Amino acid sequence: MRFEFSIEIHRPLRDVFALVGNLENDPKWQSAVVTAKKLTAGPVGAGTRFRHVMRVMGRQTDLDLEMVDHEPERRYVLNGTYGLLLFTTEVRFERIAQGTRLVTLIEVHAKGVLRFAAMALSNHRKSEIEADLHRLKLLMESGAI
Repeated sequence: MRFEFSIEIHRPLRDVFALVGNLENDPKWQSAVVTAKKLTAGPVGAGTRFRHVMRVMGRQTDLDLEMVDHEPERRYVLNGTYGLLLFTTEVRFERIAQGTRLVTLIEVHAKGVLRFAAMALSNHRKSEIEADLHRLKLLMESGAI
């Protein structure tokens, strides 16, 4: 399954990347993220690992993420596991006249019976992600974060 989200934020690209590119900021604007912690030392780049504690469908669970590609102020790619589901998230940052276009691509991989669970979870998360991106836009454009 593949999902794509896009939103325009009226803030400079460097500001949007500084906030969104640091996954430890995710609890500030993502409703399902309770905590986010960088697990590896050094600057963020390919190989950096993170752990999010997430609240999904009423349950709290750990989500392990690894940054597999990182191009500052351009894009990053994460691989993650949620139970037996694997997913890849690519976040792109595009400079536009009004500020920044943020594009998020998510691919969820599951086999067999898990495909049905993945579909239900993905549909639930899709609406949350759309709301989170709108929240990010409002918070950044108001200067709250």
